[in-house]
Amino acid sequence: MHPQSQLKIFKDFYNSFDFFQDDLDILIIELHRNKIIYRIRNSEFLGTSDYFIYFYYIACGITEEIYLRNMNLKILCNVENIHISNDEEESSIDISLEIQ
Repeated sequence: MHPQSQLKIFKDFYNSFDFFQDDLDILIIELHRNKIIYRIRNSEFLGTSDYFIYFYYIACGITEEIYLRNMNLKILCNVENIHISNDEEESSIDISLEIQ
């Protein structure tokens, strides 16, 4: 499987972390051979405060383990950028996945 294809799988299983909300907006904002950056918007965990930001750090750790156990692929998953806005629809978080 091509490295980019492996990294794109994240978009398909991310909703299992945030399963109460099926209207998330998950966009690829950067794509390289071994690295991808997603922007997640419209998440109730972002809202208008940063109280639940820890959720994304936990999700990154779980994502690393999912890739390692299910695809035998070591990746590094990081929170890259957090944007909290008074307008909930404008809040977003960027998460990167990079093959190690």
